[in-house]
Amino acid sequence: MRRCPLISGLLLVGVCLLTLEGCEALLELGWWPLRAELDEPFTLRVGQTAQLEELRVTFTRVLEDSRCPVDVVCVWAGNAKVELELLIVGGVRSTAVLNSTVEPREVGFAGYLLRYLDLKPYPKSTGPLDPRAYRLTLIISRERLEALQASWIP
Repeated sequence: MRRCPLISGLLLVGVCLLTLEGCEALLELGWWPLRAELDEPFTLRVGQTAQLEELRVTFTRVLEDSRCPVDVVCVWAGNAKVELELLIVGGVRSTAVLNSTVEPREVGFAGYLLRYLDLKPYPKSTGPLDPRAYRLTLIISRERLEALQASWIP
C-alpha cells in the first residue's frame, strides 16, 4: 500500500491547526468566529467576527476617526465611527453604526444591545493609521425591556 505525500502533509497541517496555538491563529485570521460572552467585553480587529448564541457581529470598517491624536492637545475629543454587520444565524441581517463620543453609542438588534467601549489605536499627528491596525472593543447585553417596548410605540 502506497502513501500519498499530499494527504500526509494535509493531515499534519490539520493536526497542527488543532493545537491551541493553531486555534488562536485561525481566530486571529477570522476563519471562524470569536466566541463572545453576554455582558463581557471582547475585542475584534477589522474583518473579524464574534458570535454570541445565534448573533454574529462583524467589525467591517472604521467610517471616521476624528479623535484627538495622542500627541496633540485638542479642544474637542473628536469621534470614531465604526460599522458593524449584524446577523442572526439563519435569519435577519443588518448593518449598524456606532460612535465613540456622539450618539448612537449603542444599538439594539434582535433582543441584544451592542455597546461601543473602545477603539485602538488612537491617531497620531504624524500620519494616518493603517486600517488593519484598528481593534474595536464591544459589549453585548440583553436588550432592556423598556427599549423594546419603546421601539413598538408609533
